[in-house]
Amino acid sequence: MKRILAVVGILTALLLGVLALAAELYHEQTLSYDSGKAIGFQKLPAEGARVDFEPVASWEHVYLDRVSVFARRYGSGYDPTRAFANIALTDREGKVLVQKLLPLSYFSESGDWVDAEFSHFELTAPFSAVIYPYSQEEHGVEVGYAEDSGVRRSWQGNPSKGFVPVEDGRDWMIRVVVRNSLEPRHHIPLAEISGTGFLYYDDGKVDGYLTSQRGGVLVGFSRGSARMLKDVYFFGKVGGDWFKLKPTFRVFLLDNDLRVLTSVQRDYAILTEIPQWTSVDFPDTPVNSDFYILIEPVSRPAYELHIGYDSSGKNRASFYGTVGTINDWSEVCTRDQMITLSRSDVLRPPEAALTPLPHENLNWMVRVKVG
Repeated sequence: MKRILAVVGILTALLLGVLALAAELYHEQTLSYDSGKAIGFQKLPAEGARVDFEPVASWEHVYLDRVSVFARRYGSGYDPTRAFANIALTDREGKVLVQKLLPLSYFSESGDWVDAEFSHFELTAPFSAVIYPYSQEEHGVEVGYAEDSGVRRSWQGNPSKGFVPVEDGRDWMIRVVVRNSLEPRHHIPLAEISGTGFLYYDDGKVDGYLTSQRGGVLVGFSRGSARMLKDVYFFGKVGGDWFKLKPTFRVFLLDNDLRVLTSVQRDYAILTEIPQWTSVDFPDTPVNSDFYILIEPVSRPAYELHIGYDSSGKNRASFYGTVGTINDWSEVCTRDQMITLSRSDVLRPPEAALTPLPHENLNWMVRVKVG
């Protein structure tokens, strides 16, 4: 009996541990009251459109991720990059908690959702999301509204004269996306991509990053007994205006002669600005010889994808190149552990000398799952 009770106690403890872990998993939720279908737009020259919200009651922590507004730009004869709309979160008394100015160039003329991103702000009490479009007669932004949902959470006004319920009970198309954690959205523990079934050369600790406009990191792998490539992982992060511009990068499986076997194109959005391991979700592909993985960041001045490297041990098979070519390593230069390539050569900013990235003790943080 004591042995049975002990086993039951162990199983109960394990179950509680699993439940606790599940409770900590990353979640996002969109708070909204509108139907998602705009039935009209309204100019607001001296007023704002406001919607009231409450944090998710079942979460221990609620963090603001972004505010989305359905709106459209109108007018001409002005520079939309020099005119702005103000998107803010306030408490119920109207005190501004966070705010962001968005250029009118972010808004389309046909009407679409526009996101104002925020980070590291915790929501602990009821709050409101408001947009002040500062509409002019000749140009500006009109805010979209949907049919009445019956919840009566939409208001119109400004801090000076106060806010009143929107006429006819219609709903402003304003939404708030919240998250329960500041951890990366796609967190992959290192232990899950280590050991049997994985090929890699790094030690799991990043020592620097590389990004490029042309070409990318190239890692060679010995096939051994593997017959199938099942996925590709790399340690990296994104930066710049990637959320709005929605760029993509490329990942190639090359044979031993650097010819393409399979390639995929992925959105920057599968990463975050917090460095992390990311799965490319590469399709299962047979491998009949040793092979290479090529990751081309396709960075631009407005956005960049950084790939990590480990410099703690001897270079096993890390190169820089593109399909069919391994570049001369002397072309790979660094400034603040990053490179930027122009269309034809390494871009050498005059304000800082570039020095070669050490090759003999560098391994790109790229791993593959095989079967």
